Amino acid sequence: MKIIYISRRNRETEECNMNKMAGKIVYVSGPYRAKTIMGKLLNIWRARQVAIRIWRLGGICICPHMNTALFKEDGMPYIAGDCEIVKRCDIIYMMRGWESSEGAKIELATAKNYFLEVIYAEG
Repeated sequence: MKIIYISRRNRETEECNMNKMAGKIVYVSGPYRAKTIMGKLLNIWRARQVAIRIWRLGGICICPHMNTALFKEDGMPYIAGDCEIVKRCDIIYMMRGWESSEGAKIELATAKNYFLEVIYAEG
């Protein structure tokens, strides 16, 4: 398993590392749930921004935040399905704040079990 760290502080290095995503299926993992609807919308928007960037860099992006955006039920009913999708990807991209997300932790564990390349966003 290869681990790449991406820092907001060094954009040139970040772009170089993210170019390694070209042609690969990249799963975006990070916080979705929040205490308020605005917090949830902000998490969805942040994931969407990451997904747009991955597509622009030639990656094939799976963004679960957009897939189940604002469904009535949150979280755990979808995690099993998300983990099935993770198994079919090449890379998992861990957004800032993933450590506070139970779903992201489960997705990361799945990715490690299937030897996916892991990219952690720093900062």
